[in-house]
Amino acid sequence: MAMLQTEWGWQIAVYLFLGGLAAGTLFVMGLINVRRPGKFTKATAVAAWASVACLGVGLLMLLADVSEPLRALMLWQSFSHFGSWMTIGAWLLFFGVICAGVWALAATVAAVKVKKGGEAARAAKLVRGLAPVAIVFGVCIAAYTGILLSVLKAHPLWNTALLPVLFTVSAIDTGVALSAIILLLCAKDEEERDEVHAKLERWTVILVVAEIVVLVGLLAVVGTQSTTGAASIGLLVGGPLAVPFWAFVVLGLLAPGAIAILGSRRESAKPALGILGNALCLAGGCALRFLILLAGIPVWM
Repeated sequence: MAMLQTEWGWQIAVYLFLGGLAAGTLFVMGLINVRRPGKFTKATAVAAWASVACLGVGLLMLLADVSEPLRALMLWQSFSHFGSWMTIGAWLLFFGVICAGVWALAATVAAVKVKKGGEAARAAKLVRGLAPVAIVFGVCIAAYTGILLSVLKAHPLWNTALLPVLFTVSAIDTGVALSAIILLLCAKDEEERDEVHAKLERWTVILVVAEIVVLVGLLAVVGTQSTTGAASIGLLVGGPLAVPFWAFVVLGLLAPGAIAILGSRRESAKPALGILGNALCLAGGCALRFLILLAGIPVWM
């Protein structure tokens, strides 16, 4: 029986999850601010600060995995080889933190001034102006988390163009989940809460279906390309990782999808149930990274 992949440890799994979560949140809240500028300033501030925290911790996880973490803090020295996706990712996260931090500060100032009945024109304008930048960083960081693994040719499960697609869809899915929780908690009134809930639940349904399609495609393609790839798929569907994998499918994909379908109609939206579904989605996104890492055995194993 094939052994599990352990060369890339839990820090990288956490790094990939938090990077994807922050990316998805920036993307989703950026879209919301483009479509509804000035509508959800408080939620934007909370989501932006959450993205800063996720990117910061993710970057620390990356640095903790290198041999000299303190030296690695000097990115211009430790991550200077731009032919490496690890280097590109480190700088993407670094500038992503700056972008999210400025966005968070602007949204916070705007939210505070609005609450006090003051003029928040400058801060609100900056929030709107940074929304497209957040969208771009969100897409780039989300895709990068999959590209980082997909360029490793010795790991057939990872070395497929479908992995960046899977991680990008999953990142946006988790971003919708976190954004939905924040928007529900920050909603001004019941009408606004139900409107937000119903719309984001529709996004969740679409993303869950897309994630299932891409996941099935990845398993089918990788399982037929090589013996090692088939062994990796075997670890997931019927081997040592089968229980957590099928738990992820049921609890991290099907359950949030079913809950989202129930909540996609505004008149039947139940925020408490929606928060449960979104929490399961977040747990599923984290589990997916761990499962893909553990099952990504190299050809020499």
